[in-house]
Amino acid sequence: MTTYSATFQAAQADELQRLLHREDGCEHAAYILFNKADIHVDPWNRQAHVKYLAAKIVPVPDEQVIESTPNLISWQTASFIRCLKEATANGQVLAIAHSHPGGPKCLLAAGRRE
Repeated sequence: MTTYSATFQAAQADELQRLLHREDGCEHAAYILFNKADIHVDPWNRQAHVKYLAAKIVPVPDEQVIESTPNLISWQTASFIRCLKEATANGQVLAIAHSHPGGPKCLLAAGRRE
């Protein structure tokens, strides 16, 4: 069985929290460019493991947001295409993160939920 994980430096986790959890109570989004490490046999559990290592956090530009409410967010795709091209050129994986202001707050750095 293969396990998967995403790893962030503390500063990256803080930046993502700041970008996604704002005072306005509306959903917000950001892109994450990950480097990927395929570990065929983890020395601790002897299982395959895929690690996604955060390399860059990119906010969705406010001027590209079409609508942002406490329950949804939509935006123009120009920034997505730009990040996708960058990720492809660098052999990275692109992810989208967004918030749910009314839901549990995810603490990435601590690896637990509030």
